[in-house]
Amino acid sequence: MKNYRLHAREKIKDLKELVKRSSDKYKNRDAFRIKTAEGAVRGISYKELYKDVEALGTAMMRLGILKSHVAVTGDNCYEWVVTYLAVVNGGAVIVPIDKELPESEIANIIKQSDSGTVVYSEALEPVIRSLQPQLPQLKCCIGMQKKTAHGCFKSFTQLIQYGRKLLEQGYTAYKDTVTNPEKMCVILYTSGTTGNSKGVMLSHKNLASVIWGAMSTIRVESVAMSVLPIHHTYECTCEILTAIYGGVTVCFCDSLKHVSENLLLFRPKMLILVPLFVEAMYKKIWDKAKKTGVDGMLKLMIKLSNALRKLRIDLRSLFFRRVRAAFGGRLTLIVSGGAPLRAELVTGFDELGIKVLNGYGITECSPLVSVNRNRYYKEDSVGVVVPCCEVRINEPDENGEGEILVKGENVMLGYYKNEAETVNAFLNGWFKTGDIGRIDDEGFLHVTGRIKNTIVLSTGKNVQPEELEEYLMGKMPYIREVVVYSEEKEEGEETAISAAFVFDKEYIEENGIKNPEALIKADFHKANRLLPTYKQISRFTCQYEEFEKTTTKKIKRFKVRK
Repeated sequence: MKNYRLHAREKIKDLKELVKRSSDKYKNRDAFRIKTAEGAVRGISYKELYKDVEALGTAMMRLGILKSHVAVTGDNCYEWVVTYLAVVNGGAVIVPIDKELPESEIANIIKQSDSGTVVYSEALEPVIRSLQPQLPQLKCCIGMQKKTAHGCFKSFTQLIQYGRKLLEQGYTAYKDTVTNPEKMCVILYTSGTTGNSKGVMLSHKNLASVIWGAMSTIRVESVAMSVLPIHHTYECTCEILTAIYGGVTVCFCDSLKHVSENLLLFRPKMLILVPLFVEAMYKKIWDKAKKTGVDGMLKLMIKLSNALRKLRIDLRSLFFRRVRAAFGGRLTLIVSGGAPLRAELVTGFDELGIKVLNGYGITECSPLVSVNRNRYYKEDSVGVVVPCCEVRINEPDENGEGEILVKGENVMLGYYKNEAETVNAFLNGWFKTGDIGRIDDEGFLHVTGRIKNTIVLSTGKNVQPEELEEYLMGKMPYIREVVVYSEEKEEGEETAISAAFVFDKEYIEENGIKNPEALIKADFHKANRLLPTYKQISRFTCQYEEFEKTTTKKIKRFKVRK
């Protein structure tokens, strides 16, 4: 398999250039589409985006809001994007906050990040009103959907109008602002599957390098739908900012409860997802096929299609149009990241005419490090390293595995007000990801585990839980989730490997499984016997309740172990 050249893409120095360039280049093309209260679709052009960012930024600068950091929290929406861009393009610092956090944690982040203003969506009005008196530093609260202002509570719409008037009157302080690409413009608090959270400082240069790196590596589609939480750098950088660069139209899904309806409404050609969503979509295809009695026919069609493809006859768009109709009928590309993805899913979707490109990243790298390419990929890898950085494996073992280290323009400035953690995060100028992986002979990166999750046996052998989890998921289709971990041991005792399973209730009911506990016991012992002795699991538990997760749908492993 040979690589092919990168796509020719011009570099940008900062996000101010990003917005202006896209406005000039794509003009009246829809930058975003939103669902109105009446259920209709409204488009917002690249020109409108540019004007709204400039107007909000102008108002914020005139009112002194940009003199301190600005927090933003709320639903995925157009106002969120305008706020983000208006703040960073005015030389200030934006602090995206997870809207699902408890009130106390939102307060802690506002305080720790030195935010003097918070911009929020309507559902968070009670939370912000409760917090404001507790936080003396919080001088201004801007409601995204608020119609009127009162005291320190401002209206997003009124600020846009005020900014436009200022521009008409010749106030150009915001327009004339020159950003420093090397300086911090974003503080991102990591969600953490281990329970720890740090403020990652990113610059315009960090973000611009990833936008260019992503667009140089893969060919995107013209219409995407935003599903993942926008406060997370994976969604914000790889979906929103990259889409703006490429002239992609991003449609906002109004609720995770209504993803299916939104897919039918917006008919996207591309989705940016985490593996949990990809897994759920694939299961939905086969569950529906079984329920309607066409699963046998679908398998036969896949076999026929695969045979024809070997003869260079591709009829997938014809054969599987009904399957793809459930996702709007135009979906051809899914980019997956944020957690390990089973290779079978990549193959399975490809057989149906939907390309799944698995990638790898981490918040501290803005976040993209590697991604598979449209025509140059390996199902079991996270792709090739993007051109804005380089990767090396630290102290590789006999299998070539070791900690993944990253160096490049995408690597963070450090952790906000945490010098000790910043120093610990680097090794001779290379960022220590904490992930374990290897690079094969063709340059593909394979992530095999996480150092913090690694189970170290008394024999000195290391076991990667993620490897066992993927293996077990492939053996038990009635399982929704699994976490492998080491049991706490007394001094002198051998380390025991355990597994916790979550049943897929829908699958069990639809397939008439009467005794899932007995089934999993038999299948578990059968699968366990096929593993090398040192990797065998001593005990397991099972439940119907899903594991607690972060808002990016990563399992909080430390909660499972408790």
